[in-house]
This record gives sequence, C-alpha cells and structure tokens, in this order.
Amino acid sequence: MEIKKIAIVCGGPSAERGISLNSARSLYDNFDKDIYDIELIYFNPKLEPFRISPTQIYSNTPLDFDYKLKHDGNVLSKDELKTLLQKVDIVFPAIHGFFGEDGQLQRMLEEFNVKYSGSGPEACYNTSNKHKCQEILKKNGFFTITGHVLKKGDPIPDLKPGKYIIKPLHGGSSLGVKSFDVPIKDKERFTDICTHVFEHEEQALIEPFFNGTEFTIIVLENEQGNPVSLLPTEIEFASSDDLFFNYRKKYLATAETRYHTPARFSQETTERIQKESQKVFSTLGIKDFTRIDDWLTEDGTIWFSDINAISGMEQNSFLFQQAALFGISHYQLLDYILHKKIKPLSQDYKNHTEIPVLFGGNTAERQVSVMSGTNVWMKLKSSNIYRPTALFLDKKGDIYRIPQFICLHHTAEEIEEKIQLFQSKDFYSLLKKEQSIILSELGIKDEELGEQIFVPEKITLEEIASNCSFLFLGLHGGDGENGVIQKKLEDLNLPYNGPGVNASQICMDKLKTGQIIEQSNTPGISTAKKRLININEDPELTWNDITCSGFHTPLIIKPRGDGCSAGIIRIDSKEEFIKVIDFYNSKHPFIPANTIHEHHGQIDLPHESTNELLLEEFIITDEVRIKNLKIDWQSKTDIIEVTVAVIGDKGNMIALHPSQTIVNQDTLSLEEKFMGGTGVNLTPPPDTFVKSDVVRGVQSRIEQVAKLLDLECYSRIDTFMNIKTGDLTIIEVNTLPGLTPSTVLFHQGLSGQDKKTPLQLLEKIIEIGLRRYQKKSHDDRKVGSIKKTSEIESFENSRI
Repeated sequence: MEIKKIAIVCGGPSAERGISLNSARSLYDNFDKDIYDIELIYFNPKLEPFRISPTQIYSNTPLDFDYKLKHDGNVLSKDELKTLLQKVDIVFPAIHGFFGEDGQLQRMLEEFNVKYSGSGPEACYNTSNKHKCQEILKKNGFFTITGHVLKKGDPIPDLKPGKYIIKPLHGGSSLGVKSFDVPIKDKERFTDICTHVFEHEEQALIEPFFNGTEFTIIVLENEQGNPVSLLPTEIEFASSDDLFFNYRKKYLATAETRYHTPARFSQETTERIQKESQKVFSTLGIKDFTRIDDWLTEDGTIWFSDINAISGMEQNSFLFQQAALFGISHYQLLDYILHKKIKPLSQDYKNHTEIPVLFGGNTAERQVSVMSGTNVWMKLKSSNIYRPTALFLDKKGDIYRIPQFICLHHTAEEIEEKIQLFQSKDFYSLLKKEQSIILSELGIKDEELGEQIFVPEKITLEEIASNCSFLFLGLHGGDGENGVIQKKLEDLNLPYNGPGVNASQICMDKLKTGQIIEQSNTPGISTAKKRLININEDPELTWNDITCSGFHTPLIIKPRGDGCSAGIIRIDSKEEFIKVIDFYNSKHPFIPANTIHEHHGQIDLPHESTNELLLEEFIITDEVRIKNLKIDWQSKTDIIEVTVAVIGDKGNMIALHPSQTIVNQDTLSLEEKFMGGTGVNLTPPPDTFVKSDVVRGVQSRIEQVAKLLDLECYSRIDTFMNIKTGDLTIIEVNTLPGLTPSTVLFHQGLSGQDKKTPLQLLEKIIEIGLRRYQKKSHDDRKVGSIKKTSEIESFENSRI
C-alpha cells in the first residue's frame, strides 16, 4: 500500500495555540500510521516555523517547549519551509485563530503550490471576521443580530438598554468573552472588561445577549462536493445564572456543562437546522468540513453565530463525537475529510487480544477518570497487539460496555444519561433511521464502519474475568484506587495495571503515606508536617489548637484521600480557615473562584461527605515563570515542585525524568493538571538551574520511596525537591495516575535515552501487569507464557 506523507501544521500567534496543540496531538494519534507518514510543523507566536517531534506534540502547552525552540531549535527559513511542504502529499492545518483560520496560512500554501485540507483563503477570511461573516449571512437571507465593532481606544457606542456580550472580533475558544449591562453603571468595570478583551485582539465585537438554546453542528462535504449536516449537539448549562460557554466549560470536563448529541429538538426543527447549515456551508464557500455554532429561540428562529473553518479536533471534540454517532471511527473520519471515502476495519484488528478499559465511578475524580480511560482506549486502538473495549462504571457500581459514541462524551453524567437513553427502543430505532439517511448522503456503507453503534450492555467483573486476560483500570480515587477493586480482581485471578492491594491502601491515605515515609528515617526523604482536623468541631477552637501545636501560616487544607486537586486550597488566616470549613459543611460542589482569597480559581470539592480533612504545612518554593520565552527563576528556598513516574516490577522500579511544575496560583489547579493548553511542565527541569547529578539523585530517592511503599507496575510521586541537594519532601503518591492526553507520564516516557511513545508506554504497563500475575499464579490457562521482550529488558535496565 502506498504511504502518503502528511504535514500537520499547528501553533500560531493566538491565545488558542494551546487548543491547536491539542488538535494536532489528536490528529497525530488518529491518522492511520499504516497509510500516512506524518510531519509536524509548529509556528511559534512570532510565526517562526519549526519542525517538531512527537515528544513535543504530547506536551501540555506550547510553553513546555517554546523556550527550548527559541534557544535550541532551528527556525525554518521560508525557502526551507517551502521545500519541506512541497515534499508532502497534503497539509492538514490545525491552527486556530489568527494565521490559521483567517486565510493567511492557506494563501501561503497556495503560493507554495501545496495541497491542503479545509477551506480556502477567502472562506477562511470571511468566517474568521465575525462581523463580516454576519453581514454576508444577512445579505443571503439568514437571520442575524446587529453587532458593533469596537477598536481599542474607541468610545463606547450608543447602545440600547439591555445585556450585551463583548468578544474578540476574530478569536475563538470563548477566550476574552465578557458580558455587561447597558446603561453601564460601573465605567471602571467596563474599562477592565475591554482591557481583558483587547489583550487578545485590538478589535472587539459587541452583540446583544441572545436568549435561546445554544447548539453546534458539524457539516462535511461529500464526494460530489455537496454539504452533509450531521446531527446537532445541544449545550446545556447547569446554572441559569451563568450561560456563558467559557474556556473552562468548553475544554474541562465538569458537570457545569452538559452536551446532548443529538440535540433534544423536534425532528422538524433538526431537519431545518441541517438544511440551513448546509446553505451556510455553500454560501460561505466552505470546503471539506466545518463546525457551526448556533442559537435556537423558542419561536424557532435560528441564528448562526460563529462559523469555524478549522474546528477543534481534540479526541472527544464535537467533530469526532458527532461522526461517532453514525459509527465512523476517528481514523475513518480523517480519511473521509481527505479522500471522501473511508478505509474499512482490517481483519487483523479483530484478532488482537481484547483489553477492556474501565473508567467512571462515583468520586470527585470521575471526570478525570473519563478523560484518562477514553484516552487509554483511544491510544490502544492503534496497537498492533490489543483491541480495547470501553467499560463505564456508573454511580451505582454497575459496569456497562459502551460504544465509541458514548465513550466520547465529556462527562460521566453525560455517559450515564446516554446509557439510559439508549435503552429506549424509540430513541435507538430513530437513531438508526437517521444513520441510514446520513451515511447514504456521505456515500458510506454500513459494513465499512469501524465503530458500530449498539445498545450498552451491563457486564460484571466475573464475566470480564471469564472472557478477558487483563483489565485496564482507568479509575481514580475511591474503591478504584484504594485497594477494594484490586482485591476483587486478585480474587478473580484477573490481571490489572497499577500497584497491588497493600500499596493502593497505603497511598490512598495521604496521612498514612506520610507516616511510613517519616518512620523510615531515610536520609534525604521526608514529608510535610500534617495533622487531621474534624470539620464538625468549632472551627475557632480548632484554629486555636492548630496554632498552638506548632503550625504556622500559610497552610494547605486537603482531603485525606481524594486526588486530582479536589478540595486543595491554601489558607493564610483564621478567617480563611473558617470559610473553607463552612464550604465543606455546606455540601457545596465547589468553592467559586476568589471566594477564600483572590489567588485561587474554582476548587471542586469531593463528592463524598467527610468529617475530617488533612492540614499540611505550606512549602514555599522558588518562583519560576516563563516570560518572553525565557525562564524567570526567582530564588527563595532552592525548592521546586516536581512529579516523577516510576515503572517496573516490585522492588525494581525505575524512576523516569522528573517534571517540574510551573504553578500560576498558590496550588496546582484542576485546569493546570488536566486541561490541555494550560499548565506548564518542564521535563526534565532545565539543567541551567538543576544539575543533572541532582536529578539522578532525585530519581534514586524516588526509587527508594517506591520500595518503602510497596509500589509496582507504575505510579506517580508528587514531591518537592531541593535543587542543590536533591532532598525530597513527598506530597502524595498516585497509584493510578492520570493518563489524560497531555499527562506528564507521557512526557517522561518520551524523555531520556530509551524513549517510549504513549502507546508503547501503555503496552509496557499491560505487559508488566501480565508478568506480575504470572509470578503469582500457576494457572496458565488464560495468560499463557509471558516473556520479557528485549525491548522491555532494555527499558528496565537503563535509566530514562
């Protein structure tokens, strides 16, 4: 089969370049490597082009490597870029916002005489300018609302009384979007709002607030050049007081936002939306694919508010999710965008070993579990060894086998709703009818589909054990990580990933973990001072007891067991302490941003009620920021926060390169940990500030910690380290660490001499889990003979 060469282009100058990196990583993962040879091109904020590696594409944000490119990378000249791109068969633009979506990149590619996917320069220009796009739509008979373009420095336009939205004229991803009321009572607040918007762009669009139901729809172009609308997704907000689809709601999986695919509209309304969306596609001269963001009023009026020439392409984006509703897999959709045809599933794939991946649960970490589990499932779909099956654990403890479409939902709540909805014969039969119509318009045969739609099936651990040789745990927190489910699997003789029962029980309890570390008296290894507090006791008396027992502010309050930054907050006074305790006692699902003090974002609280919290001394670290692509390192204590993965057999685990955490607030937020395009991680810490022999000492100490805590297979250890001595102050140990698309575990696997891609790392984790089981059991009936490959031995015998 002829291999085609593709160049994925990402980055750019806009604030959306983090999302661009997410899209490019998803494309890189999901293009069929048997068909495509992939080149990665990155444009930095100054529009300097670089060839980047897969190591860099798996970064959480461009800042993870921007500074390295500036000092170590070789910028491509225009001629070098042209020569490189002319050697590929097609370019796939994945730059959002300026340069990528406004036609500049497309004009450059046409100047180079290079073929590319997506819309041409004129369509990109017309859709990127929101005001111009609305003018074109209005001229062609579509409903629009009157907007006002405001340039930086312009006076406030004369607006009728009411509520308004102000947003960057060209930008996307809900960045810089603010609301205000007219008449404007607080001029200073409006000035602050404008300043925030103009940080993104020097032109803004002011529009009246539009009351209605927000939805989005994907439109594909078929082989005949005709647009085909998929089924729209309705966007529902948890609170009627906050109807803004902001950056957090868009890209971080939380219960604040819920997506309904297909939208809960009547069939007549849905068909009208599909037809009107196709007209928009043709009117604007869009090619290949687009995502259209819309509003629907109670009287049936449709307003096409935003047209995206380059839709976000994260692995569970609307683009992939709406296609999955019809059984189209990720790699098939990408084939279709490029060739208007799909490649059927190979027969070899059906012969691969089935690996069920379990995620969900009923903990504060269940959304991260969904992100981890679906990512593992997606990565393993590219394996030449394994064939993954998605399993969802609901709040009641029931396990369901679910199809790709449900797997791609953003939250655990959405998945549970869809599982129940699929039980309805009316829903499923209507869906199959819609599927038949749209697949026919796309020219796709049912038997070609890579991911057939089916009604979710309930399954037990016993049934899994009788049919499968391994269960991949994508669970976080609760019984999924505290040894309970591990004990069940061991009783069933079913191999799994992660440490065993004993280590899981120990590490789930942060207090017990700290006690074992302190009692070991291991040189260079300690933990922060801790104590338990009862939240049902008088908080003032508790505070007095705290201050009299040797604790000094600042302090950290956190749950004893939950992870993923749930409920973690810094406090500096008795008043702040009492506020935090009040929130825990109120059973509120989260602490709103800046409620305790002005230095924290939204803090999600544990789902399960608790009577006790862990109080911990706050470790003051050096202040490290990346400014103007340079590391700004302000020395304070010679201490930094790092996280280190360990992998291998019990007693012989290997520590990977540490990742230095760059924190924008007092503590690492949920967004910085798990939302691609936000948190910054440097892997390993820059040798200008942290010498390599100190890093090696840290790795050696981390391996000692792994032995102390009985770890095996893989884990992630969060710690503070002294950059001069390598001494460690252990924070916590994650026995089932997050495996989200941009997790530091993947960064570390790609760092060092013996690099492992995310897929190879997951395959290694499975192999270690299988090998561990073989050592414990003499029953070869299911597992068979598992031998170390030379690759695994090389990995374990060398320090990464």
